[in-house]
Amino acid sequence: MIRHHQKGLITAICAAVIAFAVTTPAQDEKIRVITMPTPEELEDAGQPHGIVIEQDFLRSWRKLRDQAVSNGATVIIIEITTPGGELFTTRQFAKDLVALHADGIRTIAYVPFSATSAGAIMATACGELAMSTGALIGNAIPLEFHDLEGYRAAPSKILSELIGDMDAIAAQSGFDREVLRSMVDQEMELWAVWRRDGSGTVFVSGTEYTKNHRNDVEQKTAKSKLLVDSGHALKYVAGAGHYNVPGWGDAFPFTVCNDRRDLLRALGLADRDLAPEEILVMPAPKGLGYMVHLLGQIDWTLLLLFAGITCFVLEFKTPGLGIFGVLGLLSFVAYFVANEGSGLPVAFSVGLLVLGLFLLFAELFIIPGFGIAGISGIAVIVFSIYSATVGLQGETLGERLMPDSDGDWVMVQAWLTMFLGMAVLGTVGALTFAKSLHHIPLLNRAFVNPPAHQRPDERPPTGVTSYGRVKVGAGARGTADTDLRPAGKATFEQGLLDVVSEGEWIPRGTPVEVVLVEGVRVVVRPSGPVGEEPAS
Repeated sequence: MIRHHQKGLITAICAAVIAFAVTTPAQDEKIRVITMPTPEELEDAGQPHGIVIEQDFLRSWRKLRDQAVSNGATVIIIEITTPGGELFTTRQFAKDLVALHADGIRTIAYVPFSATSAGAIMATACGELAMSTGALIGNAIPLEFHDLEGYRAAPSKILSELIGDMDAIAAQSGFDREVLRSMVDQEMELWAVWRRDGSGTVFVSGTEYTKNHRNDVEQKTAKSKLLVDSGHALKYVAGAGHYNVPGWGDAFPFTVCNDRRDLLRALGLADRDLAPEEILVMPAPKGLGYMVHLLGQIDWTLLLLFAGITCFVLEFKTPGLGIFGVLGLLSFVAYFVANEGSGLPVAFSVGLLVLGLFLLFAELFIIPGFGIAGISGIAVIVFSIYSATVGLQGETLGERLMPDSDGDWVMVQAWLTMFLGMAVLGTVGALTFAKSLHHIPLLNRAFVNPPAHQRPDERPPTGVTSYGRVKVGAGARGTADTDLRPAGKATFEQGLLDVVSEGEWIPRGTPVEVVLVEGVRVVVRPSGPVGEEPAS
């Protein structure tokens, strides 16, 4: 039999052992803190608000994670400061965190300033969350960039996948599922409902609130509060108290701390400063990775449109050279592919482009004059660009192409402004570039260099054919060998030349006179009626 005083002694010993067991392991924990670069380094890297989450960031994170695990870390603290980033990379990062937690490594997210967008997903994916007073988290709506509208909500398929990710995070981290969903779904209302008898608080969507809880609130057996309205995403500021409802701490658990030492103390890890080897610093974006990120910010679709317009203008300005036509066609097809998902299917836009080019070809080589076919060809090409870029709301082809609301007209006006701007820039660029074509090594074979022994004032002006070199100057007279629409061929005393008119259509057999030789361009104008022999 154990006597009373013996029981007291045993109880005291057990309490001491338990206290030792609670405090001692924390001292034995191997802690690694993976932190972002200093504000100065981020400023120098052009990202003062935090690292943008992209593939180079993911590679750096995995390198530091592997280093921490190989050193036997049992606790990994990730300091998160980011304005957002790529959704695919963020989801990969979140899966890494879930895997660490599953392997028995304690993962803790510490948000000293801000973790919005991708940062909110990363922070909640850790097993535990700590925030400084005033730190912001949330607003993780998935977005896509579109030329005419900038950033807008991603398609429902992407949103559904992200909601599935947030549900999985909620299941393993202890956050309320509906609370995490409200961070990513801006169409969702978030309600807090708690019964007056103190039986607990539930957080529900607007649909569930209307279906299952509104009647209780109206009968005053429960109370409710709208936390997030439709059209917004949940954003939470630590310590602000704007979600001060019963049960919020259980739905969104986090620890308040103001620095690393305070964090370690609050989490029961240690009451000390971290050693330098325990802090792993994420490298600031630089070198190839940062260049890739910068290139990723360029709107390549506009560059492709600019290239297509420029090449087509050059094709009409340089008779006898088909390379610019091919490059222009490839640029437009690439533009259509790059805009897939914004407008109509790529095949539809490419079909319109081919039809427009066929009409132009018919105008230049089959139908005399420059009339309906040429104008229609240009119009169809422009319409192909429009159809690839602008995707209006609707089910039928007509509804998706023809604006019928104020919002549709805004999109069409934005497209027209963008297209006219690119058309002007492309034309100016082509005219400027055309003057330098004869200096480009791959193209200078199309130009004739005068004999080296002649003085500059003795060197005759030169023109060029597509299959031979001849010399011709301003004032030379010949006959149009083909219809000039405005490009074609003309025969001179020196031979057959590729020429271009001043813009008008010149029928075959018309006497012509050279008015300008500019690089590869030989510009002519009519010098008499059709059939008249050219003057000598």
